[in-house]
Parts: sequence; C-alpha cells; structure tokens
Amino acid sequence: MNKTRKVALWIIVGIPAICCIGGVGVCWIAGKRASSEVEAERTQAHKLGMPIDINEVLPPRPAPETNAAPIYVKLARLVSGPLKDAQTVVNNGLGNKVLPEKRAAAIAALAQLQPVFDEIKQLDSKPNCCFDREWSKGPSLLFPEFAGIRPLLKDLCLKADVLDENGDTRGALKMVSYAQRVSRDAGSDPVLISMLVSIACRAVVNKEFERLIEHHSADTTFLNLVESSIKANAILPNLRFYIGGEIAFNRLSLRSLQSMRDISYTSEDENRTPSSLEKSFFKSGLVQDTLEARLLQAWESAWPKLPKDRNAWQESEDVLRAMERSVDADHSLGNTLNRILLPVFDSASEAIGTLQAHDRLLITAIEVLKSRAIHSKFPAATPSSLGVTRMDPFDGLPLRYSPSDDGFILYSIGRDRRDDGGHVRSAGDTDSSGIDEVVQFHVH
Repeated sequence: MNKTRKVALWIIVGIPAICCIGGVGVCWIAGKRASSEVEAERTQAHKLGMPIDINEVLPPRPAPETNAAPIYVKLARLVSGPLKDAQTVVNNGLGNKVLPEKRAAAIAALAQLQPVFDEIKQLDSKPNCCFDREWSKGPSLLFPEFAGIRPLLKDLCLKADVLDENGDTRGALKMVSYAQRVSRDAGSDPVLISMLVSIACRAVVNKEFERLIEHHSADTTFLNLVESSIKANAILPNLRFYIGGEIAFNRLSLRSLQSMRDISYTSEDENRTPSSLEKSFFKSGLVQDTLEARLLQAWESAWPKLPKDRNAWQESEDVLRAMERSVDADHSLGNTLNRILLPVFDSASEAIGTLQAHDRLLITAIEVLKSRAIHSKFPAATPSSLGVTRMDPFDGLPLRYSPSDDGFILYSIGRDRRDDGGHVRSAGDTDSSGIDEVVQFHVH
C-alpha cells in the first residue's frame, strides 16, 4: 500500500480517535450514525438478495463418509512431508520440453508416490467436498490444501502419460478423470481464490488432454472418449456465487482486522507487532460499522447487474470494471479501505474466458482430427456444425485455424483481444499482452 493511502487510512481512524479523546459525546453521536448507516446497508443488501453472511453461501455440510476434503488434507501432508523428495523429481520431469533424463527420473519416482495414488482412489466413494474452514479467522485464514493440489495434478498427469505409453488408454483416461475431480473440488470454497485455483487446475488437465490427443490423433474412438470427457466437465465457474462469498468474507474480515498489516500485506508490515492502540482502533464499533457500510455500498451498485448466467462472463467483466472505476474514482476518506481491499475482479472474469477458450479449442481440434481421419486431409475450415463451440469467446469470431500438411494451429486471441498471429507464451512473457491462447498438433 502506498504512503498516500496509508496516511489517508490513518486519518480515517485518527479523527474518531481524536473525537473520543476530546469529547465522548461527539464520538457517541458518530458511532450512532455509523451504526444506523450500516444497518440500512444490510437491509438494502438483503432486499437485493446480496449475501452478507458467509453461511448464506456455504453449501450444506456433507456426511463425513462422503466428504473428500480429508483426503486432500492427507495428500498435502504427504507431498510436503515424507514424499517431498520424490514429488520434487516428478515436478521437474513433466512437460513437452523437459530433458529425457529428467523425465526418466520422474517416471521412476512415481513408484515412491504409490501412497498418493492409493489415496486418490478413495475419491470414487466420496462424491462431496467441504473443507469446513474456520471463516471467523478472516484475513488470517489459510488454505493449506491448495499447496498440494498442483503437485497432485502433476502426479496424475505423468501417471496418465506412462499408462498411455504402455497401451493402457483406459487407465490413462481414469487418471485424467481423477485430475478433473481434483479441479472441481478445488473450487468448492465460496471465495475467489478457490475459483482461480480450480481454473488453474483445469488448465493443467487441458494440457494433458493435448498430449493424449496428439498421441491418438488418428484414433477416432479414443478422440470421442476424450471429447465426451471434456464436454462433461466444460462447465464454467459461477462467478456470481464466488463474488457473493467474497462479499460475505470481506465483511467478516473487516470485523477481524487487528492491524494495518492485515490490510496492507506489505513486507514492511510483515514482522511488525500491532500496538494496543492500533488493535483498539480496528475493534472500534464506529470504525467497523463505517468500513462495512462503505463496502456494502460499493457492491450494492454492482450486484443487481451481475448476470446469473455463468456463461455471460464478458457481461460480468463490464459490470465489475464499472464498479472498480467508480470505487477508484472516489477519493473520499471513507472509501480508502475499499480502494485497498477490493481485488481486481475483472481479471477473474478474464480467467473464466480463457478457460472457456481452451475448452473450445480442444473440442474443435478433436473435430478437425476426426475429419482428417475420415477424409485423409485436414478440412479447409473448422466444422460449422460445432456452432458456438468453434467461436472465440473473446471476440465472437471463429477460432483462428491454419492447417498444413502435417498438422494445424488453432487459437483464440486471448485476454488482450488482439490477434497476435498465434503467438505462444514464452519464458520471457510476463503478462497476457501479445499472447494468444494456442493449441497446435502435428500428426504422422
């Protein structure tokens, strides 16, 4: 947080503090006004159907015997504890450009990770996932299971590769189905980080599908199985659900603030112990009511406009950008905390768009390969029978497609909404500017 915002925030808290020191009556009047304001905002939020309590968005708690969450807790401990070394070897051995010796070492390390695969099989009998978080911790709430999910996906993808190379295609697809399940469970918490982790997981799964598709580019039976699997799981995250949870959690977090460190997240505050005055300020009813009222006001302008259709992510993006511009343009002291706390929600919308683009790219690529298998040549254009699936979600035009004698490139223009000629992200690219979302296949 920059110095201007920090000074502004301390002005917000300093004025009530001075009022308390200089006159209890003035402070009491201000407190009553803030209390009335926050109650009015809560009433308005309820009228709009906007959740303000975390229990309003939490799904029903499943029966313990059907809950997969304890499996992920155990797996996170395994890959960061006794299996850490083997996990590191696997992490370094997955990818299209990895050195042969590293890949061989990774495959050998899979045997040491058998306890991971034994645990994963239990997902078959546990259809639900609820991590039962201590939401009352507010800013100090951690999500330790997420640290183990990405390594777990790498284990499953490498195992799928090995099974496929050994001719066990069904076993390979079973491993990928577990990876899809992990991706879904990662999104079970009603907050934005959960949604983004789930999207990142699905990106890993789609990369594995790319490898399998290329390996079986002429096998229409296998391609049909993969296409069915992708379609069955090509459900976009419900951004409105996660935003609702984020609003409720931010409101709860405001009530849990104890110091500037909880707000700023800067290295200079990391090891600083909050003073008793600082703690008492953040626990002040006047301060908490004022901050909560402004938080609810900001969201009440956007919530009614957010579409309920999870496929309308571009419309959500427009609504959220408008809200963020409004919040950022309000330089009043009472709005300072909103400008600090509210994350960049339009980026979350774009993440959904990128996920949709990759699902469409894979389904369209499969149809192109199936056409080649039947007609012995690539089609001149992507099949019109795919309808909206062949369209780029970022501009509504057909996905860019360029066939050659031995393969084709297919891409979406991506987040920057600019056609960069199918430019693939490289190690030197730090953001989405100049990058397209690309799949490319070579057949033999």
